[in-house]
This record gives sequence, structure tokens and C-alpha cells, in this order.
Amino acid sequence: MARRAPAVERAVAVLNLLAAHPQQRYTLSEIARDLKLNKATLHAILGALTDEGYLVRDPAAKSYALGPALVALGNSAVSTYPAAECAVPEMRALTDELGLDCVASAAISDASSKGSHQSSGDRTHSAQAGASVTLSPISSDGTTYFSTGPR
Repeated sequence: MARRAPAVERAVAVLNLLAAHPQQRYTLSEIARDLKLNKATLHAILGALTDEGYLVRDPAAKSYALGPALVALGNSAVSTYPAAECAVPEMRALTDELGLDCVASAAISDASSKGSHQSSGDRTHSAQAGASVTLSPISSDGTTYFSTGPR
């Protein structure tokens, strides 16, 4: 088993928090509270992620959001997984036909899943590295990963 890297785990937790709420901006205090992190430690993490473009900081509101470097990172990840690239047009067609949001995801470990989202109002998509996408109905045992939901 690989040695843990707490600073990396904290940085990933920040990115996951912001990715879970992409329309919301968070202050350092809000992130520290939500992730139960020390503000001084978090300040250094936010600074490093901002310097590299993974986060953007609004100086007036003193808040953070996902940055443009993640777009290139996500596009690179999608391009390495043909299943994800194939899923996007199908998801777009389902979204257009049904007028519903469409989500495809895949298990990447026992504890997590990552995926691609196609919104009826937004034509962007994303996927996480390590994921392959299966388009099929959600099953009761949770082994397949396609769903649609109301807008």
C-alpha cells in the first residue's frame, strides 16, 4: 500500500468540494469549516492551487472557485477513455430527446465513482481520469451507472 500524502489528500478534498458545487464560490473560512481543515494549512493549499490555475480567487469576495487549468486536465482525461468520448453524443441525444439531464458514471474504486454530465441547458461535459462509462439503466444492485433526472 502506498504511503499517504496528507497535503495531497487535502488538496483533492478542496477540488472535490468545489466540483460538487460548481456554481458556488467558497471563502477560505467556509472551506476550512466544511473540510475541517486548519486555516493556515488550507491557505497554503489554496495558494498553490490558485498559482497553478486549478482554482481562481475573487479578490473582492475573497472566495474561490474551480479554475481554467481543470478544463484542460478534464479534456485530456476524456481523450484517453474512448468509452467516455462515445458516451457524450449519446447523452446529448438523450438530453435533447427527453428534456432531462443525463449522467453517466463508473466505479473507479470500491468507495467512489466519477463520470460525465450532460445538462439540457449546458452542452459541456466532463469525466474523471480512471473512469470508463457504461450507458445502461441504473440497476437495483448499483452495478450499472446511467441515469436521467428532472432539470
